[in-house]
Amino acid sequence: MSKSVIGLGGSANDGTGDSLRATGAKINANFTEIYTLVGDGSSLTSDTVTLNTATQTLTNKSLTSPQITTSILPASADGATIGSATKEFSDIFLADGSTVQFGNDQDVTLTHVADTGLLLNSTMALQFNDASQFINAPSATVLDINATDEIELNATAVDLNGTLDVSGDVTLQADLELQHDAAVLKFGADDDVTLTHVADTGLLLNSTMALQFNDASQFINAPSATVLDINATDEIELNATLVDVNANLDVSGTMTTGGNIVIPNDGNIGSVGDTDSMAIASNGVVTFSQAPVFPDGSIPLADLDIDGATDIGAAIADADLFIIDDGAGGTNRKVAASRIATYIDAGLPRGYLSGMGLSNATDTAHDITVAVGEVRDNANAVDIVLASAMTKRIDATWSSGSGNGGLASGVSIATNTWYHVHAIVVSGSVDIGFDTSVTAANLVANNSASAFRRIGAVLTDGSSNILNFIQDGDEFIFKAQIVNINATAIGTSRVTQAVSTPLGVQTRAILGLVGQVASSNSGVRVTLTHPDVTDATPTNQNANNAGENSSNNNGTFAGGTHIVLTNTSSQIAIRQDFDSTVSMNTNGYYDRRGQG
Repeated sequence: MSKSVIGLGGSANDGTGDSLRATGAKINANFTEIYTLVGDGSSLTSDTVTLNTATQTLTNKSLTSPQITTSILPASADGATIGSATKEFSDIFLADGSTVQFGNDQDVTLTHVADTGLLLNSTMALQFNDASQFINAPSATVLDINATDEIELNATAVDLNGTLDVSGDVTLQADLELQHDAAVLKFGADDDVTLTHVADTGLLLNSTMALQFNDASQFINAPSATVLDINATDEIELNATLVDVNANLDVSGTMTTGGNIVIPNDGNIGSVGDTDSMAIASNGVVTFSQAPVFPDGSIPLADLDIDGATDIGAAIADADLFIIDDGAGGTNRKVAASRIATYIDAGLPRGYLSGMGLSNATDTAHDITVAVGEVRDNANAVDIVLASAMTKRIDATWSSGSGNGGLASGVSIATNTWYHVHAIVVSGSVDIGFDTSVTAANLVANNSASAFRRIGAVLTDGSSNILNFIQDGDEFIFKAQIVNINATAIGTSRVTQAVSTPLGVQTRAILGLVGQVASSNSGVRVTLTHPDVTDATPTNQNANNAGENSSNNNGTFAGGTHIVLTNTSSQIAIRQDFDSTVSMNTNGYYDRRGQG
């Protein structure tokens, strides 16, 4: 039925509209249709909706036990959900053989198998946590359970009815029981090693297989049906109150005991060919059937008693003999006193230096005099002995002999440069030379020095003249102090500072230091160290030098003399905790010159 429309006419009271009766009839007809569609035809007393047409749209309606004769379909693919995060369904009931199908192309299905279970189609998988962990059947006869790291089975018992194929390790945290007689444990890809249970007896290792300990050289095995071998690389240790050997003891090596070997009174120890080689009486006296021969080194020197021997009664002569161990642990041999005398005079010890002090010669700007002395060369192969004092010139190329040039060929005299002084051997003669190389490389290469030893160093000034100095043993003092830092604010960070000590070697610099804090009450603490020493802010606990706080802004001084180990670049490290004005000079240095 279509909607009945009331005719209203063209204007009020123009007589063209529906009568009052006709209007009421149309209203009744419209309401009858509404009550029929959304009620029972006579009332709207409940929320029950009866759909009397093929297609109806319901919004926010509650359906009680609706009967669906075909399908419930969304408006479009992936266009609707069943339930929500806050309005969940309770139970779902599916018929025998029903399927739950997933995906736009239904590639994954879960099928009910009546009275049996659920069937996942084909090789599809149930995944857990991520795609790397899942259960699936790659074929009709194989079921895979896959995990990234571990599959954990928790039960009182796990019953495996089949062959267990393990490609990795098996770790058990409880007992492993093989509960049948003659059970066999097989090892190796071809089962080459087996361990078989022998009922009520023990375990049997097959054939000549071995139980190894620590490495392959130590093992127990039975090379035949009547022989059992126990093999060790060095030692087999048996610990017990008593070891009872019920057989002949065949020892092919040395038998060592930590206890005693006791034989009967008046018993013998011997060999097959001489059974009484040693006869031991009941009082312990040992009698040898043959003259004993002791192995080399078997009698300690402390056991040789010579107190009762007769004195030689004369001075030791070259022909007199001594006993000597040839090669420390070798064979004892005789040696003549003449050989010992030759050995004692063989050479100076490694690093030896005696004499050969340096001093400025008459031409103090260019000449150095080296005093008599002797040293061991740098290679510990040659003694270099200077029998007479020698003066050498730094402003002339090296030439043998005193008073001649000493500067290595290929090296030039330069300003503010260190030159190492070497005792050298050229063509068998001892001489002195100057070289910028610590290892006399130019003297060796260009002046044929076959041996050398560094005995000191000299420094030139801005005019290429040797700075005058005083030497006392390893101590070298400049006659005029050399300024390295001149009233400079160096800040509070560590500064690597060059000082006036020989290049290429480590020395102990003798340094004068003054740190001045002007017009301030601040104190200052200073550290002077080798550059490789760990950098640290100066404190009262680690400072080499410090200045007390002053009052009335009178300022502070921190000053003193310090001996500091340099690196081979003639550098030390300096740091202060307040930015004072620093002055530092080199007074001299200590130079070991290769001594041990």
